[in-house]
Amino acid sequence: MKVKGKLDVKMGQFNMMILMEILENVDAVIDMKNDDITVDAKNLHENHPVTFKMNYSIPKQNVNIKLTTDNVPFKEIARYKVIKDFNVNASGNVTGELDAAVNVQSKEFTLDGKFSSPQITLANYRFRDLKTSLKMSKEQILTLENTAFHFDEAISGFKVKNDVLVPKFTYNVKEKKGNGNYIITNRGSDYR
Repeated sequence: MKVKGKLDVKMGQFNMMILMEILENVDAVIDMKNDDITVDAKNLHENHPVTFKMNYSIPKQNVNIKLTTDNVPFKEIARYKVIKDFNVNASGNVTGELDAAVNVQSKEFTLDGKFSSPQITLANYRFRDLKTSLKMSKEQILTLENTAFHFDEAISGFKVKNDVLVPKFTYNVKEKKGNGNYIITNRGSDYR
């Protein structure tokens, strides 16, 4: 059975395999042409825009997704399965783009994106002016490139105030092993 047509949704509910929850108040255009389905959806999370674009090729069983956020609370982004599966406990607002390519049959996927945050908290530490690029290969190798942030925290009474740059960090998700180098510029830490 082939379905053709275009559906314009205003203030609807949206639930797909990549979501862990139903999104409310979504505006979307769903276009069905022969063997392709495209979705162009927009939503506000705490008054911050999120756009979701998807193209699904039925015969190839390939899904291409683009998720774009503008200063959206991380807790809202973490609702998306592709992010939630990484189990990152963070708070703060995030701006970014994430492209995902998924083969529905093999479950293989790749990710490519860029993210930034004026301040994000990870493991109870605040990272300011965080910027990074990320890629995930089909082999589950996560690569972060050009990661930069300011760190100004006390750890066990020891003051650490640094600018940090990580040119490249790779992490094998399956083996739980990673490596990378970092450059630290001391901006007033307790060490010299």
